[in-house]
Amino acid sequence: MQRAAVVTLVFAVLASLATFFIASGDACPGVPSMTWEDACLKSRDKQEPRWYQLCQDTLRTGLNTAQVTFFALMATRKASLRYESYPRSAGSARMLQTTSAMAKPPLEHCKQRYGAARGLVDKIMEQLPRCRRQAGVLRRALLAVQGCRSDLWSGYRSSPSPLYAAVLADLDLTVVALIVNPE
Repeated sequence: MQRAAVVTLVFAVLASLATFFIASGDACPGVPSMTWEDACLKSRDKQEPRWYQLCQDTLRTGLNTAQVTFFALMATRKASLRYESYPRSAGSARMLQTTSAMAKPPLEHCKQRYGAARGLVDKIMEQLPRCRRQAGVLRRALLAVQGCRSDLWSGYRSSPSPLYAAVLADLDLTVVALIVNPE
């Protein structure tokens, strides 16, 4: 629990520093500034309408206008915090009691995949304030979360799981972070 608090504090400090540098308007050459609404419009063109709403919910708490990199950092930070909570969700007593023996291996695979995804988004959070484009790294995080979804689907086909729904929500958030990230 203490580790989670320290990691959250570190992310808050990183986000604050990134806000200072990226929102100033000259932090990343060639990266456009726009409103958070305009940044979310990119997700409206995609096939899933819920991504637009999720984007709005994710970005509206930040600055009204900033470089796209700032919005990418916000969405990526939120994904990182969600990835951090996966082991607690999967390891909760309630979840383990409702998990069949057949479904426990997918839970372990998911922990590994979420660990990989979290490491990738941590790298992104480190690189975005330095104006290094990270869409490729975020795609790898997306693949890790998709792999978890597939693992859970194979283990829970007979009974849908609240964890499966949470992984789908994390997958959506990762897609939004990818859409907002500058290419």
